[in-house]
Amino acid sequence: MRIRAIVSMLCVLVCGLGVAGPVTGQGVHLGIVPLEAVVAPGDTFLVELRITEAGSEFNAFDVNLGFDPVRVAFVPTVPVSDQRGALMTDACANTFHVFTSEAAQLRITMSLLCASTFVMGPGVIYQVKFRALEGAGEAAFICNTGTQFYRAGYFVNPLVCQPGSVTVDDGTLGLSDIEDSARSGVLLGPPVPNPSRGWGVLSFTLPRAEAARLEIYDAAGRLVAQRPDRNYGAAGRYVEGWDAGTLPSGVYLVRLVTASGLVARTRWTLVR
Repeated sequence: MRIRAIVSMLCVLVCGLGVAGPVTGQGVHLGIVPLEAVVAPGDTFLVELRITEAGSEFNAFDVNLGFDPVRVAFVPTVPVSDQRGALMTDACANTFHVFTSEAAQLRITMSLLCASTFVMGPGVIYQVKFRALEGAGEAAFICNTGTQFYRAGYFVNPLVCQPGSVTVDDGTLGLSDIEDSARSGVLLGPPVPNPSRGWGVLSFTLPRAEAARLEIYDAAGRLVAQRPDRNYGAAGRYVEGWDAGTLPSGVYLVRLVTASGLVARTRWTLVR
């Protein structure tokens, strides 16, 4: 019998409170973190499956996590139960959990076995460790076909899965001066668009609620623009628009600095 069928049956029999059909509405917003990071060959780093915002309730999921085996390699965790995320285990200590590692995909199945217990996030549902391999380039992490969330055995829709990525820099990409945001705990994605004619969108993820500010430096290392500190009331992903004003063409360094001293960096190219 297929794992998904087992999960659905367990949810109906054990969790009890089903609905008359697929659950629709807010759905599930799943982010694969890091959304963007720079690592060196040989570095190990965590990839989290994180519910980024409160949405529809669920108590089980199948996630088929795809990755690039040329750039990164899965690193097993012992015991494998430590890969389970706090959002699930804090809600119910009794879980049905199946994990399978394949050449370019991880198959993850998890179900809460506490009656009438559901979660909705935000929070981490699962985490796995990877190692960066030799060479340079980007490695993406995506939700492959078959990824699905359930409430008492019924599908929870829609599912929005935001891919993550790391860039493996062996010294040839010119990124060695950009801090490893996976280590610092705060993630700053590349500006969109990049290059830009003067306006763009910056996205970043904070590991906890705290104040943070955005800064822009020119190629000489001078601070040329900044936003005042702003309090962010929860961990999660945020998006800020930025008008570069009269800054001339060039390559700039964007820094995100938190009140606790965490820092992430990315580059932004302006073309007038």
